[in-house]
Amino acid sequence: MLDFHTAIYGALSHGPDLVDTNRRILTAVGRELNAIGKEKGGVQGGLYEWVKRTFTIASVEGFYGTINPLSEDPRLMDSIW
Repeated sequence: MLDFHTAIYGALSHGPDLVDTNRRILTAVGRELNAIGKEKGGVQGGLYEWVKRTFTIASVEGFYGTINPLSEDPRLMDSIW
């Protein structure tokens, strides 16, 4: 528990770690925004589904990086929600 506590506080406390976490989250959101219109048919499933998917991906990437449990197995999205 102490290692988990240290990792979470490190990532969420003010300073360079929080800035790095926010940068990864915003990069992921930007990537999803830039993809709008490039896919045939635009955003699939409506705004709520897009926001839910986008912010889930961005949050996971923010904490774990681009290689993470969700990128390895996209079926986990259904388990999360």
